[in-house]
Amino acid sequence: MLKKSIALAVALLIIAVASANAAAPRYYGKLCNSCGFGQRQDYCVKCGKWVGSSSFPAGLCSSCGFGQKKDNCVKCGKWVGNNYYNARICSSCGFGQKKEYCVKCGKWAN
Repeated sequence: MLKKSIALAVALLIIAVASANAAAPRYYGKLCNSCGFGQRQDYCVKCGKWVGSSSFPAGLCSSCGFGQKKDNCVKCGKWVGNNYYNARICSSCGFGQKKEYCVKCGKWAN
């Protein structure tokens, strides 16, 4: 009886750890053709600074990135379709844990 109880407890612990480590979907912001045309895609979507080579993808929280909302431009809100640019944030806006927050609403995006 004790062996069955220990085995059950271990199985439940394994399930709990596995579900806690399950990765939630990660959403990234997009820019429409107007907002990302030419060199506009090389600027931070939060502060407008040039991102250079040290930039981070602009993350979205599960509310702003869910369903068809993830297909809207993070700057102007237009639908981007299949022609889009990846939205980026500069190293200042993404420093430390700041890159883990939604670029639209500011909620935790991870």
